Amino acid sequence: MSLPSKIGPMMVCLLCMASWFVPGADCAGYPPDTIVSEMYGGVRVHEFNDFKSHGQEAWGIQQFDFKTKTRIGIMLVTYRSGQKVGHGRGGGSNENSGTFKISEGEYITKVKVVGTQRVSGLKFYLNNGRESPEFGGGGGGNDPNPATNWVEPPEGYGIMSVFGHADEEMDSIGFLSGPVGGKLCDNISIVTGKWKLKDYVNGGLTRTISRGTTHGTTRETSKTWGTETTLSVSQGFTYAGSETSVDVSNTWSQSTSESYSNLFSETEMTTETIEFSTGGQLWAWVFTIVDPCGTSTTMRDYVMTRSRAETPCCLVGWAADVYTQFGPCANGAPNLCTEEDKASPNYGVQMADSSVIDRLGWRAQTEVSVGFRRGLSAGSLFSFLAVRAILL
Repeated sequence: MSLPSKIGPMMVCLLCMASWFVPGADCAGYPPDTIVSEMYGGVRVHEFNDFKSHGQEAWGIQQFDFKTKTRIGIMLVTYRSGQKVGHGRGGGSNENSGTFKISEGEYITKVKVVGTQRVSGLKFYLNNGRESPEFGGGGGGNDPNPATNWVEPPEGYGIMSVFGHADEEMDSIGFLSGPVGGKLCDNISIVTGKWKLKDYVNGGLTRTISRGTTHGTTRETSKTWGTETTLSVSQGFTYAGSETSVDVSNTWSQSTSESYSNLFSETEMTTETIEFSTGGQLWAWVFTIVDPCGTSTTMRDYVMTRSRAETPCCLVGWAADVYTQFGPCANGAPNLCTEEDKASPNYGVQMADSSVIDRLGWRAQTEVSVGFRRGLSAGSLFSFLAVRAILL
């Protein structure tokens, strides 16, 4: 791989996985095609590297918060994943506060760094021409004659993470840059699955439901995004409940990834109409996927319980009884219902008889009371009806 044609005034630059490198620049563990800038500032103790500490959760910057005076006393970085990482402790340079938020679709294309012995000032420039204020000052004290340097990765790259040294204040700083667009979006950082509240009714319900994947920002999503998301879910994801969460892996994550793989590859939601013949609280299983480009959601399956106080206990598809979503889970699958939930007289008890009316245009199979007695599962309904549609 050849050297990028535009490096800008970056003095030390490393293109990971390339045929060339700068001696002493550590590329181990970075995403492919990462560019590592020189480190600017002075004192080199108390090293930090957000990506090496937090992995993909520290890739793609969403916001900077600063405490400053003549130098940078505290820098808090918030990444697209929600991961927050703070550096510095004030050190007498904490009289002024400042925040710079980077919206979805925006990314940093250039940074002005002021400082020789410390980091005295920072200013950020975005791909759409927007600029931050200049945080910090003109130096002084431990940094009496600060130099001005510019970090500007090649076209098609954005600054994604930070590294450096910090103790009482920001002593030095460097930046990791990566490709923007579809290739960047493929770096899946966090996947969370959760049951989310939908409609609550005290009688029959006709509902237009959504199935598929939507992206929270306009993006150039590569063809491999769905594949990478499927792989990430297979390797493990977070199952979030109302009061606690658990990491899911092995059999449960692998089977879930297989059943959702086609939906992860879709780029929009489709709608279908279904009619429930009984009342209750409707829930949707929603995957939230975070990558450096923003947040995406995937949804397909719906279930019903008596009320919002009875959150489904199990991973989607892993209730011991499909008609009893507020109850035990099959094969030792994670159960997020609390001990208080399990002491409820309704725990593990099926709901009243119910049926679902098919409005999907298939041959009349209108009363599915056997398949939907006490505790509705729209996901199971779709599977059931789809099989019947094929067989009929």
